[in-house]
Amino acid sequence: MKRKNIYRIVITLIIIALSTSSMVHGQPPGPPGGHGLNGHQGAGGTAPVDGGTLILVLSGLGYGIKKAVRAHLQRMSKK
Repeated sequence: MKRKNIYRIVITLIIIALSTSSMVHGQPPGPPGGHGLNGHQGAGGTAPVDGGTLILVLSGLGYGIKKAVRAHLQRMSKK
């Protein structure tokens, strides 16, 4: 019974710690002085995203193909 109570107390403390940690963050700093001279720019400015996205998708596709081939070869070797 004592172990069960300690378990409940630990879980409760973890939940309280996680829920209150989101409240301690301050406000983000304001934009720099020259921000928005050419109209409103979103966060990140005009940084290109397409190259990194392409690399991420291609590496994920390659990894998936590798795993599929390896699983197929293992199934074939068991037969």
